[in-house]
Amino acid sequence: MSALPFLPDACVQWLRDRVRARRFDRELAHRMSRLDNARANPAAALDAVLLQIIQRPAMTNLRKGAPDTTSVLKDKAEQARSLLGNIHMEDTPGALLALTRWMASADARDADCFHAYGLAFCLVHAPLLDALRKRLTPQVVMHMTCEARIARARQSAESFTELQAQGVSQINVVGSDTEVHRFTWDDELDALRVPVPDTYDHLAGKVAAAYFLLGLLPHVRVVMKVDDDHRAGHVVPLKRVLNRAARCEAPTQWGHRYHSPYPAGHNRIWHLGKCGEAHINHVPHTYMGAITWCTGEHGYVLNRAALLRFVWAHVYFGELVRTALYEDAFVSDTLVRLGGRMRPAPMTQALRAVDAY
Repeated sequence: MSALPFLPDACVQWLRDRVRARRFDRELAHRMSRLDNARANPAAALDAVLLQIIQRPAMTNLRKGAPDTTSVLKDKAEQARSLLGNIHMEDTPGALLALTRWMASADARDADCFHAYGLAFCLVHAPLLDALRKRLTPQVVMHMTCEARIARARQSAESFTELQAQGVSQINVVGSDTEVHRFTWDDELDALRVPVPDTYDHLAGKVAAAYFLLGLLPHVRVVMKVDDDHRAGHVVPLKRVLNRAARCEAPTQWGHRYHSPYPAGHNRIWHLGKCGEAHINHVPHTYMGAITWCTGEHGYVLNRAALLRFVWAHVYFGELVRTALYEDAFVSDTLVRLGGRMRPAPMTQALRAVDAY
């Protein structure tokens, strides 16, 4: 944007931020539309985009210290094509996902590499995605739990039967201590398994992974995240929040907002004694994070546009997701950083939590 000397600096910065936000909105919408249009035959589409990457012209006049990105990605694309040709071998799908995700995360400006990972994911997970399209309605209650507490999640789901009668679907989500790349459906648990450790310290990663997958289902418009100790409260305000979210086009999260008085002004030892990784189980949380967020203990709602931000986060911010500790602050902070917003909602009326846990 050209200089606007007649405006205060704050106004100029606001205008620049708006331009960037709209550019990002258009780019994200374009990439998701491109992926949706190619999902009918993901193998052929993936082979074509990998070939395009391989045929890119060589880079010239590299800046001092800059890597030869084109050569690196060409090599990765050739490896990916080789894996694609042997996709039915046992370990190949996971290797293809890891490789194409690596390619995508190398540079967010590279839409072809983003497309390659999206196609690889849809190819590997085609049966799961088809099953979820049939199972889930546009409005979804997502029960975050773990294998050890799946019975509590089922009790939570039973409290939402009145809402389910109004067309709202439900899904239980647990982690996996063995899988690192693939999402699966566990018939015994009747739950989605995401490739994230099934422990408290990886709750943020489990939530982000579930949002990524649900973001790839175009018909899903609203997701309300609840814990396994939540129970449905008053149905009228609950359905009102879901309907409002379904109508909203801007990336938005609705919930009970907490406002920290200053950076890190909140309980930073909430996780002590709960974590699977010993090196963080007895020390305070010392990462930077949100100042305002929608609290997980009250549940919160994301609309379609907000879900798509977590498709982006899954591809480009994997290490941030992996090391995030407090899920609710992470979700709000990530959404706001990617152009989203938070809005208040009467979650204390819509949900309640059981005392004995």
